Amino acid sequence: MRHLSKILFRKSFFCAVIYLSLLFLCFANAPIAAPLDKWTKHDSGTTNDLKSVVYGNGKYVAVGAAGTILYSSDGTTWAAAVSKTTNAFNSVGYGNGKFIAVGASGTIQISTDGVTWSPADSGTTNSLSDITYGNGKYIVLTGSGTVLISTDGSSWTSSTIGSTYTLMGIGYGNGIFVAVGFNAVLTSSDGTTWSSKTVSGTNILFKIAYGNSMFVSSGSDTLVTSLDGVSWASTTSGTTAGLYAIAHGNSSFVAVGSAGVIRTSSDGVTWSSKTSGIATSLNGITSGNNSFIAVGGGGTIIQSDAFPDITAPTITTFSVPTTSSSLTVPVTFSASDTVGVTGYCLTETYGSTGCTWSATAPTSYIFSSAGSYKSLFAYAKDAAGNVSSPGGASVTIALPDITAPTITSFSIPTTSTSLSISVTLVASDAVGVTGYCLKETTGSTGCTWSATTPTSYVFSNAGSKSLFAYAKDAAENISSMSSASTTITLPDTAAPTITSFSIPATSTSLTVSVTFTASDAVGVTGYCLKETTGSTGCTWSATVPTSYVFSSAGSKSLFAYAKDAAENIS
Repeated sequence: MRHLSKILFRKSFFCAVIYLSLLFLCFANAPIAAPLDKWTKHDSGTTNDLKSVVYGNGKYVAVGAAGTILYSSDGTTWAAAVSKTTNAFNSVGYGNGKFIAVGASGTIQISTDGVTWSPADSGTTNSLSDITYGNGKYIVLTGSGTVLISTDGSSWTSSTIGSTYTLMGIGYGNGIFVAVGFNAVLTSSDGTTWSSKTVSGTNILFKIAYGNSMFVSSGSDTLVTSLDGVSWASTTSGTTAGLYAIAHGNSSFVAVGSAGVIRTSSDGVTWSSKTSGIATSLNGITSGNNSFIAVGGGGTIIQSDAFPDITAPTITTFSVPTTSSSLTVPVTFSASDTVGVTGYCLTETYGSTGCTWSATAPTSYIFSSAGSYKSLFAYAKDAAGNVSSPGGASVTIALPDITAPTITSFSIPTTSTSLSISVTLVASDAVGVTGYCLKETTGSTGCTWSATTPTSYVFSNAGSKSLFAYAKDAAENISSMSSASTTITLPDTAAPTITSFSIPATSTSLTVSVTFTASDAVGVTGYCLKETTGSTGCTWSATVPTSYVFSSAGSKSLFAYAKDAAENIS
């Protein structure tokens, strides 16, 4: 069975012919208006003529007659800023974080937020007609053959273009400044040296915009275009009305002018008319926050419907230090977006999937571990969910060594017959052991450190001894103490000394009394008395003899000897 055999599409409806129970269905399908097809008028709160409008730093700023300055974050609700002048403003620009408004009698005022303004000395009383920013410079047209140049918006210098030129608009793109006016198009790469370009016909050009890799200038009854600022061609706007201002955004050029005229183009060549709904002249236009804002006479402000946001943020700055001694690393991270950045993410893995988004730009990141060339990736997103291309940076993290070595093995023999004993000492460290110490007292203070593992130690004397071991690393972290004990008994090599030995000079008996004393470093273990010299053949007595029995009478000699346990004989 064929349920659906045909679908018929028309501009304002579609029909489906369904061969099911002979049912024929048609559904209304009203066309959807493009954003530039619909413009809404907003209350500006003033009846002063508005001459120019710009978008920057999340705000629209409009300026005009009698020193009027208005600002808005959404283009719908506007508030008046406190102006420091009653002179008319002709133009307002934004660049390098600053709004700059210029106007009659050399008036210049500066603001970083669009709300609080301060004057700057232009050095001239000439009327200032337009301003642009590019290549690190603000350029202001004076309308009298000169331009004013500043790198900060506060200090200005004058540079001559040529007295024959009356210039009304200036823009920047593709590395060059372009100024337009009465039968004039001039270009400069630095804002100081200018050259005139030929444009066919007689043209009064009011303003200029750059977008889609081309310049487009709007004029009294024409539009001119250029891809390089050198060669220019005229194009038909489709209106005889003057087009006083032009802007580019969301892949579209929009020119506005007298009697509320609006012309739009996607390529700068083919233009179509849009209905503004007003008859007041429109003097200025800007693109920002995905819509266009046009301003004009009597405080008029109109806004186009919003374009869908399909442009991802751009990461403008992202860096980390090349080295760090901490897992917590400082981060420099900034991003921009045509509407606004709503989320920031830092991750060690490539890809934004799984990102934990922060509403504010992070200033630091904690790595999971130390190591060489640790990669960090940065992402930014906007409210529409568009995610930027990644920013990447790497850091080598070497954490400070705060872990002391560990002695894994330490031993000495339990007994020794020498002051020099063998040692077994093994230590480990997360980075490396650089020093070893053995000492007979506790505490590492006073250690004599050895770069190699000791295999022996010489005690100062014998006895029951303790030995303490320490290890250290390059960061001077010292291990806990490890101890071992030994008993040193040195071999006895010193013979006893006979300190006194005597017998009576005469005797009437073979048995004579004996006085005999001896000493030894360890101890006397034997005593011997004999009538012949030499200890050989001695009969050793463990106790000191007090008498001796001679074998016969006569003139007799008696010899005494003492020995110790090591058989050392006196």
